[in-house]
Amino acid sequence: MPNKSITDASLKKLEPINNKQTTYSDPLRKGFVIQVSPKGSKSFFYRYTLNKKARRYSLGTYPGTSLSTARKKWLEASEKVAEGKDIWLFFNDEEENEITVDEVFKLWFEENVVRDRKNPQQVKRNCENHILKQIGAMPIQEVNDIRLLNKFVLDPLKASEQVRMPNVIFTVLSQIWRYAEQKGYLGPNPYQPFNSMVRPIKTENKGTRVLDDDEIIKFWHGLDAINQMSRITKLGLKLLLLTGVRKNELLTAEWEDVDLENRTWSIKAESAKSGRDWRVALSSLAIELFNEAKDHVHHTAYSNNAVIMELKRNNKKVFNLGRNTLDQAVNRGGYTKLKIDKFVPHDLRRSHRTLLARMGVSYHAGEKALDHSLRTGVEETYNKYDYFEERLEGAELVGEHIRGLITQPIVEEA
Repeated sequence: MPNKSITDASLKKLEPINNKQTTYSDPLRKGFVIQVSPKGSKSFFYRYTLNKKARRYSLGTYPGTSLSTARKKWLEASEKVAEGKDIWLFFNDEEENEITVDEVFKLWFEENVVRDRKNPQQVKRNCENHILKQIGAMPIQEVNDIRLLNKFVLDPLKASEQVRMPNVIFTVLSQIWRYAEQKGYLGPNPYQPFNSMVRPIKTENKGTRVLDDDEIIKFWHGLDAINQMSRITKLGLKLLLLTGVRKNELLTAEWEDVDLENRTWSIKAESAKSGRDWRVALSSLAIELFNEAKDHVHHTAYSNNAVIMELKRNNKKVFNLGRNTLDQAVNRGGYTKLKIDKFVPHDLRRSHRTLLARMGVSYHAGEKALDHSLRTGVEETYNKYDYFEERLEGAELVGEHIRGLITQPIVEEA
């Protein structure tokens, strides 16, 4: 264990030796040590021996706990030990300090989400995609810092321009951290970063973007003209407009759920935001696109043997696309190539609902077409009719309206 006099300036530059966890001891303060992880996070500890038992007591994690604060805690702790008090009994650091974010999440999920949430699998997917992949393997005390949580989780989400997800993940993170604090996983002197953090997006944009008829024409023909986009990605975007389903519902669709003969696409509860099974009514145009998707050649724009082999091995899914593929296809200049104003995939769902209204479809059928709850809880409780026949008629009206648009040539602006 190397000895090193620590100052605020030298602490910032402290690095692990040979990329391995390194513990530095302060020669001027007996038992005061600083542990530096392979990733560079720094934690303060007080090591002492009492009644022939070696102990390690957490003093906090830098920079949430400053050097001066850690030294004050060390002084208080060493004075208690000198009086014969075993401070380790109040908090067994060896058992709790190394618990990871993933382990805390699993405990929180089982105790709080599974019991209380309508659709726990949606919460789990969001956490896996936006939290656990980034910091799940890290001990929760190592990442218990505003800057690290922003760097690894929240800043990438804000940069992705997703409308609601930054705030959704911020809320879930704060709940996980509050649970960890209550259970003692943040240490004897817990630092709670969410007490001083604000929501990533102060005023959430609820979304107003709708594609008009001219834009639908450019959207449809423009997708066909983009050579760098795979055919299956284009089909996925078009089906979002034709069916109004959510992106995750489209990406998790399996062929066994699609009954083209009966014009029905069944969505399982675990894939639906509502947490319940529901049926999508398919128009004739939507059925034509599903038939196109059956051709595996369309799943890649390139001769990627690995992709083709995976498709042959796992051909249950309708759309073998990554979670962010559709967003990236639009965000990376896709809308500029289509020569229309910026939009996101979810705007296609809103455009579908607007078209249903334009076609004269009733409120109830239109809302059920998007798997929305009805106006009041009482109505939702007692009205169990799913309006499927009306939704079939509405889907066909929208499909034929779009078919009429896309048979028209694009009129170039002068």
